[in-house]
Amino acid sequence: MVSVLSSLSSPTYEWLSYIWNAADKATDYVKLTFGVFFSELAQNFKAFLSGSESYKLRFYVGHDGTMIRLAAGLGIGKTSTLRWPGLGSEIVMEVSGWTMGSSSIAALSLYLLGLANT
Repeated sequence: MVSVLSSLSSPTYEWLSYIWNAADKATDYVKLTFGVFFSELAQNFKAFLSGSESYKLRFYVGHDGTMIRLAAGLGIGKTSTLRWPGLGSEIVMEVSGWTMGSSSIAALSLYLLGLANT
């Protein structure tokens, strides 16, 4: 553990990012501490797709520790370098749906601001 900390440039934030994203058990940490929230998101997306969603907007607010776990759980750190969220960082998930003839189409757009180095 000491060797990992000494190799990081900013131990406080980089170490926490390591715990939630790069550690051997990072996926387990995220599941154990954030799994209920992911279940709620999944239920909300399913309700939207089935047409039973009664709200036009769902708004969640969290701090940096919330955002890093959400980003890690969504797999954002697997596709680009994930860094600790700075002031003003945002994760926006927008679900849109259309009906075209007898087919229904749904799209999930994910917007990141201040989380990934792309």
